Amino acid sequence: MNNEREAFDEQSGLVISDITGEAGNGVFDEGFVSEGDLAQAIDGFTPLPGRTRKDILPRFSIELSPGTVRLTKKAPTKGQPRDGYKPRSIIVEWSRKSRAAMTLRLGTLDYRPLFLRGRLPAMITLTYPGDWLTVAPDAATAQRHLNALRKRYEYQFGEPLIGLWKREHQRSGSPHFHLFAAPPSGRSFAIWLSKAWADIVAHPDPNERAKHERAGTGIDYATGIRASDPRRVATYFSKHNSANFGVKEYQNRPPQQWIDAGSVGRFWGYWGIKPLVLTVEISDNDALFVARVLRRWSKANSQSRSRLVPRGAKSNGEMKFRRVSRRRGRFLNGLGFAIVGDGSAMGEALARALRSRISDER
Repeated sequence: MNNEREAFDEQSGLVISDITGEAGNGVFDEGFVSEGDLAQAIDGFTPLPGRTRKDILPRFSIELSPGTVRLTKKAPTKGQPRDGYKPRSIIVEWSRKSRAAMTLRLGTLDYRPLFLRGRLPAMITLTYPGDWLTVAPDAATAQRHLNALRKRYEYQFGEPLIGLWKREHQRSGSPHFHLFAAPPSGRSFAIWLSKAWADIVAHPDPNERAKHERAGTGIDYATGIRASDPRRVATYFSKHNSANFGVKEYQNRPPQQWIDAGSVGRFWGYWGIKPLVLTVEISDNDALFVARVLRRWSKANSQSRSRLVPRGAKSNGEMKFRRVSRRRGRFLNGLGFAIVGDGSAMGEALARALRSRISDER
């Protein structure tokens, strides 16, 4: 396993490794998992040696996708809300729950349709003029601009725009969009994109519009090429497991003008790609074992983060704090998900560890 961080779980004998798919042989999408790969991994759990249907209460399941391994519990009876359920409301902020939901979904997507045309992927940036409130007074207007660009692309090139998008904000509140797609290469596309985006935003001031057409878009193929597996795509968009986590969190804070106008809208989405998830039920004991292994794997492959912890009280009663560097815990309650580079490889490794554990019990 070249260039991979490894840890060893002495209890299971499983090598816990930072598994990442790499592009090779000139075919970029080789780093992305197919449904056949996941099906083969799922077969490793069904049936586990030494386990019968009576041993498996239909309560826990393992979900494998191209970039995630998730341990879930059976949903409540139809008509009964799940624990912690809250009714849907208008969107007014970006929360930890929002980040987790986006990271999980980005890890489950099948990205292979994005590369069917054999092009290199790119990170596209769409920004607004300095006087952005004139053309984007609320989130709904900005979303209409993005949707209009998607329609213009399809009309111009005769194909749908496939990929991901994420909205962020500068400190001033000005919005911008990041797109992960595989567009046509060459200067002609860059010129078309600059003009089309400026026409869609359509600032009424001719000078502002001209400046926006010159500097309102960017195409970064280097960053797009580095997103060679689902884990790296999710890390880029969510900053999960990255060294600068939290440094640019202000980019997820919408401007007060948008909040006052109502919902700040969706922060992310995807076009032309779908989730690919396969599920298998496992017993309570096996679920506990899998959770422990994934907890160790997550800890071995996570970045340390600085945080303040209580140290005690001063003589005047004020609480003292100290700054420490710690890794974030996962699967602490036995449930959760891990972002991986190759969900099928991780599933096969977990199945082997479970089979080894079961054979040791007999």
